[in-house]
Amino acid sequence: MKLTSTPYCDEYGKQPMMGSTPGRECSRPQTADSYDDIQNNSETRCIKAQLFPQEYTEEGMFYSDALISIEKCALSKGVNHLKNKKLLDPMNTKSLIANEEFNNNSLMYSLIFHITGNELPGIGPFKSISNNFEDNIKCIYWQNQTLLTFIRSNGGCVAAIQPEYLMTYVNYCDWKIIQKKIMYRRYKNGFTPYCNFSDYPGQSAIYTEEILCEEIYDTLSKRCWSDVLMQILKVFVIGKITIDNLGKYAHSYKLSAVSNIYSTSENIILHWLNCVYDEQRQIIWKDKQENNTTTRWIVNFDYDLMDGIVIICLIAKYLTFLVDDYLVYAYTQPCSPVECLHNALLIVSSLRSVGFNYDIEAIDITDPNPISMLLFCTHLMKYLPQFENFINVTIEAKQHKQNTKK
Repeated sequence: MKLTSTPYCDEYGKQPMMGSTPGRECSRPQTADSYDDIQNNSETRCIKAQLFPQEYTEEGMFYSDALISIEKCALSKGVNHLKNKKLLDPMNTKSLIANEEFNNNSLMYSLIFHITGNELPGIGPFKSISNNFEDNIKCIYWQNQTLLTFIRSNGGCVAAIQPEYLMTYVNYCDWKIIQKKIMYRRYKNGFTPYCNFSDYPGQSAIYTEEILCEEIYDTLSKRCWSDVLMQILKVFVIGKITIDNLGKYAHSYKLSAVSNIYSTSENIILHWLNCVYDEQRQIIWKDKQENNTTTRWIVNFDYDLMDGIVIICLIAKYLTFLVDDYLVYAYTQPCSPVECLHNALLIVSSLRSVGFNYDIEAIDITDPNPISMLLFCTHLMKYLPQFENFINVTIEAKQHKQNTKK
């Protein structure tokens, strides 16, 4: 962070009203005015690394697709559905932090409670509002800090996220002003700051962190909120996949197998994909002469799944009654985008025919995002086994007549 020297004026002790422009009654540190200031200043390179990437770049499109997947998994349809929600538009830079309900964390707390069944320690579903300006800002900061601590204690990686980056821009500026006031009080009481240098003769100045401009702060806050959401899904959704979810395939899974790319839960999902594919590829199209599916080793969640064959094998394993109506017409070795799209449409149509509770589109499969497909496979692994047939019962009866069977 860039440190600037700012003299304290006599009016600094005046408290601004909630919602007013921070620093209007007093001087405040200069702010970075644009992306160029962040990129060209060596002291603020750590901020540049945390900014949400620009949307026209490859990294920006990756994050945008990931946010759409998070919306589908956590904030839209599916088992984590939230009523009366305000959806996030990941293509809008300010949308993620423009939602007042989201920034007050009520939506985030509801999401965590819905996924885990537990409330954050010390934070209930309803928050009281204090009449004191500083108490409100400190309360928001403490709630954000509690959220990050809760995620970190459950195995999430949020070390680079500061609680003030999860605030609205107005609250962020107010928090910085409060920090300056606290530092100034300590300085008057004899506390020695980290640096003591003044550009103004006869006045004392303290080095304080620079207040970011709104444009930069929006992208920084959006990146932080994106990482928080991803870590929540990683810890409380993907992390709940254990070896018990493998069922009969558990005996072939090696606990000693480790990876420096995937977590244990992700390795279990990959093992499940490989086992089901190797088993079902020889069953679904066994009566067709053009059955030429080859063996493959599935090692990722994007390119190895984009032709749809692996997902089709998963559906055929647990939803056998869909094979004759949908899955048998898939291309076993698709060699063009049109054939891959055909397989993806079969997947979407078959899942919708049984009311499978996940919002997936064909383009999500043919143009895969690894985070999107990982969340989709996690959902399949959790809920597809519930559709598996254990026994077939045949009932013969005449139509339009009452039939009884002992």
